Amino acid sequence: MRLLFLLSAALSVLAAPLPATYLRTEYLLNPLLVATATPRFSWVIPTLPSDRGVVQSAYQIMVMAGNASGTLVWNSGKVSSDEQNQVAYAGPPLAADVTMYWTVQWWDGAGTAAPPSTPAFFGTAPGDDAAWSASGAQWIGCTGVGANSNQLRLDFATPQPPGGAVLTRATLYLSGLGWNIPYINGQRLTRTVFSPAFTHLRLRVLYTAHDVLPLLDTHGGNNTLAIMLGNGWPAQFHPWEGNVFGEVSFPRPPLRQNCPPHRAPQPPSHFPSLTSPNQTNKKACVEWYREC
Repeated sequence: MRLLFLLSAALSVLAAPLPATYLRTEYLLNPLLVATATPRFSWVIPTLPSDRGVVQSAYQIMVMAGNASGTLVWNSGKVSSDEQNQVAYAGPPLAADVTMYWTVQWWDGAGTAAPPSTPAFFGTAPGDDAAWSASGAQWIGCTGVGANSNQLRLDFATPQPPGGAVLTRATLYLSGLGWNIPYINGQRLTRTVFSPAFTHLRLRVLYTAHDVLPLLDTHGGNNTLAIMLGNGWPAQFHPWEGNVFGEVSFPRPPLRQNCPPHRAPQPPSHFPSLTSPNQTNKKACVEWYREC
């Protein structure tokens, strides 16, 4: 028994370190979008149940553009540090509206290198206000607004890249003064509710990003985008402040469709609208839902 125990301990000490796991960017696993010029990276050092005293003595981060074997954008080099959480990007400015991949390699206390990790990815933001304007994004509204929330709908065909190329990315960026739930071809894009989150709407309006490529008919067929609208924060009355954000019955989301290398047709300034089953919805009140 003593011989087996000593042999097991020796094998544990001599085993090579395992690749880092649970790679996160800005606390998130493979986020579709991070709106910062200096994203922060985190990872976890895996250990075996028999491991004792495992420490990180150094790390190296590599960031690539396009894919996991794409153009090298930043190589941190070997950094002597035990930091594994919120290590800031320190390379050249990142391009807007692209997908970046990154890996990390670490060294243990004995100076033995672990294999590079499996690549993780993150998307960069579309850009500043000028970039949004240049992209063709626009505020849209709906016709025939009634007393209840509405549903916006848009039919569009997927653009076909030239030369037989394959469409590899399609992202829907969506914002609004109230709440919204987007659908593509009848499939809800997120289980999130009360989106976008609260901000002081006179100063800042948030937007969300959705990967819609898996739901599109990419062979030139027709697709349908539907957005169910809710009143959200603009329609809330505060007893001690009144209506802080003004009288806004329904959100008018700015919509941008991004389908590199071609852009999808830009939406009209007004969407056709339908009555949605949500009859009333407010943050501090009940929601009335009626099947159509």
